[in-house]
Amino acid sequence: MKKILNTILTIILIPLIMLLILSFNIQSIIINTISTEIVEKEITNQINQILTNTYDVENKNILTEISNKEINKKIAKNYINSIINKEKINIDTEIKEIIDNNKKILETNNINLTENEINKIINQINQTVNKEYEKITINIAEDDKVLNIFNIINSNVFKIMLIAIMIIDLILIAIIKKSSYKWLYNLSISSLISSIIYIFIYPPFITQISKYINEISKYNIKIDNSSILMSSYICLFVSIVLIIIYILIKNLTKK
Repeated sequence: MKKILNTILTIILIPLIMLLILSFNIQSIIINTISTEIVEKEITNQINQILTNTYDVENKNILTEISNKEINKKIAKNYINSIINKEKINIDTEIKEIIDNNKKILETNNINLTENEINKIINQINQTVNKEYEKITINIAEDDKVLNIFNIINSNVFKIMLIAIMIIDLILIAIIKKSSYKWLYNLSISSLISSIIYIFIYPPFITQISKYINEISKYNIKIDNSSILMSSYICLFVSIVLIIIYILIKNLTKK
């Protein structure tokens, strides 16, 4: 009976660890994906199009050096907030920052923008962005379940709750095993399995989700899973360390 309870409690740890990893990374996944797949491509393309249509320049990709990650992430955060708050996107400051950061590139192409011209570009892009993203924004915003799930998983309360349940689970394992250290083995095994699932099963699963999103939208989106994979590798490393600690303590107690 004790072995069965021990196995059940160890299995319960796996989804708890996986949810904790997801909770710490869900915002990064969404921000990085929007930043890379939508902001970098769409905003850059729109600014280039406006400039090449307005000015007679040979270079059709004036802002190819636009990959300012911090600005892109600001726009991505702005976009997420607009969905959560059910508001239109306003990225005036970010677009101006993009143009300001690329003044040298513009000057190389004999483009010296006045304040009025910059404001005109900002208004054009804001209109286009809101028009193109309106359907996606409204569809997501109207589905309260999607927003609620995101807000719950991303919340600190959810993280604390998961950690508390894990601690209770480990205390129960310690009581069952009548040991102050043997729970380390259970935690290491659960962490190992969780990290393996994320490293080997999660990427193909995300690829399928990306394909589904691409089918229902015009964007060729590839979900950024770098942050969650990094956390999984850390989890894998921790699980190995825990096993080593468990073996060392076990050997020391035998002496």
